[in-house]
Amino acid sequence: MKHQFNSKQGTLALLSFIGLSMFSCSDKCSTCAVEPEKIEKKLSKIEIDADNYSEFKYTNGVLTELIEVEGEGRSRSKITYDNSKKPIEVETQEGKIKFVYSGDRLEKEEISYKDAETFHYNQYEYQGAQVKEVTGYGLVEEDKPYYRRKLFYNQQGEVEREEIYDLTENNTLDLSVKINYEYDNKINPYMTTVGSYLSLFTHTYNKHNITKEVTTNATGTLNQTITTTYTYDNAGYPLTAEEKKVENGGNPVVINRKFVYQP
Repeated sequence: MKHQFNSKQGTLALLSFIGLSMFSCSDKCSTCAVEPEKIEKKLSKIEIDADNYSEFKYTNGVLTELIEVEGEGRSRSKITYDNSKKPIEVETQEGKIKFVYSGDRLEKEEISYKDAETFHYNQYEYQGAQVKEVTGYGLVEEDKPYYRRKLFYNQQGEVEREEIYDLTENNTLDLSVKINYEYDNKINPYMTTVGSYLSLFTHTYNKHNITKEVTTNATGTLNQTITTTYTYDNAGYPLTAEEKKVENGGNPVVINRKFVYQP
């Protein structure tokens, strides 16, 4: 669920929109980033090659740092928790994301930048225990929405479709793209990595791994298809992933990932 942002928004906006979604957790909520039960494996690294990887670091078994390396680019996200192990802040080189709760439910993300006076926030709307909409405010004008993401779920409680609405020249939020998802029936390793509340990173709130992602524009024209094939260990955790991305009917771009777990 990755979306493009201008350089001014940078890493902070990307972090906020590709993750933090399912925070009201219960035994009946299959989309919640719940604590794993008895057997768990935590990610140590996701590696494309020596120059492109994600590294996960922990303190007392809780994820406290994520390092992203893409060629010569390197970013570091530090995560702070309260006494109940809810994340309250993520700090990067660019700024901070602060999380506002109502009880155990995430209500708002406040995003600020170190090198500018830019401040904006994301407001969450729920239907039962599931996030129905996420709306971004304040990037263009204070308290004016500039972005909306609507989520639709399958019978297993996983996101089967997203609709993305962007601000137009007429100052209206119009449908921009639709994204449809298919899943395997294996374990999504992000869920055992991020813990009970933190859903900061790609698709952590789904129990299973995405095998197909189809993006179309508002009129239904195909923009992009991504298919992913995994290998698994005996416990059902991914060991490798081969991702094939095809944009506008072009030639596929293949990315291979290796999942490394803590010993």
